[in-house]
Amino acid sequence: AGLNWLNAIPLAGSGNGAIVVTVDATDLEAGVYHGTVKVFDPAQPDDQATADVVLLVLKKRVWLPLIMR
Repeated sequence: AGLNWLNAIPLAGSGNGAIVVTVDATDLEAGVYHGTVKVFDPAQPDDQATADVVLLVLKKRVWLPLIMR
């Protein structure tokens, strides 16, 4: 399965800069999800930095209507 819940922007670039990592748990069931973001220079693929991402999705809330008499 793909990691459709994990996004990093930009996907490519050069020089110094920031990488923004976001998650989207909209379609995920409750549970723990793991992913990895890797940053490397294509000229030196063995020299890379990695960041492990762990997402904990709790049970989705169900809102019941409030009925007052």
